[in-house]
Amino acid sequence: MWFEEITEEGEEEEFDEARGEAALRAAVAAWEKGRVVTGDDRYMAQVVKSGTLSDKIAAMTLMVQESPAHRFDTLEELVGLAKAGTHASKMAIEALKDLFGGDLLLPNDRKLRPLGACAPRALALRAFEAKLRRLYGTFVGIVEKYAQHHAPELRRFAIETAGDLLKAKPEQEGRLLAGIVNKLGDPDGTVSGAATRVLRDVLAKHRAMTGVVAAEVQGLAARPNLDARAFYAAICFLTQIYLDGETLKPVATSLVETYVAIFNRSVRRADDLKTKLLAALLTGLNRALPYVDGLPLDSLDALFKVSHQATFAARVQALSLLERLSRAGDDKLRSRFYRSLYDLMASDDLRKTAKPTLCLNLCYKALARDKLFPRFAASLKRLIQASCHSTAAVSAAVVYLAAALDSSFAGRLARSRREDDEGDVPWRDAMTKRDPAYACGENAKLWELCVLNHHFHPSVRAFAETSLKSSKRLDYSGDPLDDFTLSNFLDRFAYRNPKQAPSKRAHARVAASLPDDALLSGYDFYRRYLAEATAFKAAAAAAAAAKKAGAPESDEPEEEDQDGSAAAAIEKEEETDDDDAFDGDDDDDDDDAEDDDAFDDEEEDDEEDDYFDSNDEDEGDEGDEGDEGDEGDEGDEGDEGEDNEAATSNTTQEVHNKRKSPFVDADEYFEGQKTKKRRRSYKK
Repeated sequence: MWFEEITEEGEEEEFDEARGEAALRAAVAAWEKGRVVTGDDRYMAQVVKSGTLSDKIAAMTLMVQESPAHRFDTLEELVGLAKAGTHASKMAIEALKDLFGGDLLLPNDRKLRPLGACAPRALALRAFEAKLRRLYGTFVGIVEKYAQHHAPELRRFAIETAGDLLKAKPEQEGRLLAGIVNKLGDPDGTVSGAATRVLRDVLAKHRAMTGVVAAEVQGLAARPNLDARAFYAAICFLTQIYLDGETLKPVATSLVETYVAIFNRSVRRADDLKTKLLAALLTGLNRALPYVDGLPLDSLDALFKVSHQATFAARVQALSLLERLSRAGDDKLRSRFYRSLYDLMASDDLRKTAKPTLCLNLCYKALARDKLFPRFAASLKRLIQASCHSTAAVSAAVVYLAAALDSSFAGRLARSRREDDEGDVPWRDAMTKRDPAYACGENAKLWELCVLNHHFHPSVRAFAETSLKSSKRLDYSGDPLDDFTLSNFLDRFAYRNPKQAPSKRAHARVAASLPDDALLSGYDFYRRYLAEATAFKAAAAAAAAAKKAGAPESDEPEEEDQDGSAAAAIEKEEETDDDDAFDGDDDDDDDDAEDDDAFDDEEEDDEEDDYFDSNDEDEGDEGDEGDEGDEGDEGDEGDEGEDNEAATSNTTQEVHNKRKSPFVDADEYFEGQKTKKRRRSYKK
């Protein structure tokens, strides 16, 4: 790096800018003379001369990175492009941001210095440092100008650029920080939010700048005639500053003083009690109070006034602050605090608030430290009563909170869950009491849990039932306020895993224990069924034709013929099946699934049964016609023979036509669908 080459050896002399410029030009000329020009250098020069804007800026950036001290003229050209105010300006600013934020131009541990007394050997580098300091100031001015642009997109771009420079280098940090803080009051909410985000990122990377950033924002809040939006944005940022340890104690003290001054001024005006500013101030006080020695308030009456009259968020923050102060206070302060908390539990805002976490946390901390049982029981009863009218998430959280608080008065609260009401204060009288210490007696009954035991939400019912049966803490590791919300409930349906379809194949152990016939799929069963039916129909037709032709009536030969015809038909079917099987072995698995689905249709089964029933009726009719033919005149045997041949021909044609149905023609419908394994079980 060029700044690492600066040496202070030798006697220092005072040089002016003219001598520094001359020394720098001589050093650049010597570097150019001794440098070997390569093809890459010629290509870069050509791109800078006649390339596109993006290529030109990229080439200039590479040239500066080669040697910043000797390519200062190129760096000035880049800054000139950023000034132009055209489309190229944004690209030039991004390139300059990368250059100045890198390790080549600016040092990380110090700021740039102007030209002054130095050693003669370091005169050229000190002159370059002085020129670079002025050039960087010019670039920061360009960024500030863009921060005032009428387009919100360019203002956000300028703020993000200033934030990146502020996080990277300490040079010009005052100007950059002031420019970002000023944008907290920008009329555009996105620009103001971007400024807040950039400041938080700066503090996250440089924790030592907390005091500097806080002082700058406090100065913005102290400006006269400041817009209310900018003032609220400044206070909100101050409340988000992370404080820890003794090193930031002065910062915390300064913040508390600022909060208290603004709080005292806001409480005097009745209109400010209903604003969000009061809640933000009290939030900042609660966060900064642990790091200071005390709260510099003139009187606590202002806090109690806020706890009764302000918005719900401000009331919760005020009571949180009073709860912290009541730990070291007297009984009078604690009693006054519990009265205010008891009044907050009866507020409609508790049932309507979208963020009840802070309020329930306050109730838990306050009731856990309360040692007066009647006051504790009355406050807990009112909290459960309010939860009965709230959402299911709040109801479940309150029941969980009640079970967790049961450890303080375990025995007495266990007796208070009995069904008898002897000794309890009537609930109508308890509702009208201002002080929870007198709202319930020593034998208060927690009957509100019985109401929640009939809640519409099953988890709330389960929590209430478990709490009624036992005084132990509920065994639940989640967050009821998150787990039982409506959005979480709907997400369980939106992101649930689909049910897995049951497998159509039998398990290996189950299949091994089944008989061979049970292993036949629907495909094999129908192949065997159709083959046997076709064979027996052909045998019956042949027997009827022989009977009409005058064949001897003998039962045994007919059975043999039938058996032989059936066997021949089955063998023919097997040969056809073998050929089809060898043609379709490649797609057996996919085709088996399709066959199983095809034969699951009950309508197809009904059509097949109807068809075969109709064939049986036709065969019966043919047999009857044959018997009637035998009873005819013997002299007409020639004519009857011709008629029998025609009838046989017609019957064969009928069977052939009907076999074209997909339910009968198995060879056509099941072509190439049988595997070798099923063929072996079929033959068996």
